[in-house]
Amino acid sequence: MSNCEIIKLNNLDIEPYQVTDVLRCLLHTITFNRALGAVNPRDIDSELFTDLTWVTCGDKEVDASVESNVATVQSWVDKNPGRQFQVRLGFFEKRQQQGWWFNKEQRLFWEQWIIPFSLQDSLQEPAVESEIYRTKRKQALQQQIKSCLVQIITVVNEKRDHIPPVVSGNALTFPFEVTIEESTSESSSIFAADLIKRMLSSTQPPSVLH
Repeated sequence: MSNCEIIKLNNLDIEPYQVTDVLRCLLHTITFNRALGAVNPRDIDSELFTDLTWVTCGDKEVDASVESNVATVQSWVDKNPGRQFQVRLGFFEKRQQQGWWFNKEQRLFWEQWIIPFSLQDSLQEPAVESEIYRTKRKQALQQQIKSCLVQIITVVNEKRDHIPPVVSGNALTFPFEVTIEESTSESSSIFAADLIKRMLSSTQPPSVLH
């Protein structure tokens, strides 16, 4: 894990109904830019925001995995209103760890992306000019998304030395996983309180979203 690059994107102030669209944009952008194999790029227009488009790998397996993880995160948000959280996308290599009495798979993470969210309660909008207020908040979020996209493009173009040698011809040459972590002092994640520590130091793979 000593060569694992950890990138934390700018915080996103978001309403629950916006999670799916925003997370689609960011996860697809990251996976597309880390797809080192042959891809079939496909442009996707945002369903919620004007002038916001991202690119997917065009690979059925990769795109389906991203969509599945997005749906799981949205479901968690719907069941846990008001909880602040972050999403972690990690790329890793698979290695076999052998010993005298065991043989297990080890995940070596070489890059992790942290996407922090601050959930906004849509029910607390001011009664007067609430539509104007909502529009301004949506415009502010769109600017935050674009800022994150600039971060992503900057990182993928500047940070390459930590990427392992490519040994697969698949579109996405390295597997990835997505996890949710609550942004609380107690860190009572839906997976485990010590998720981050285990991801960074343990040879055992952490719980993941499938």
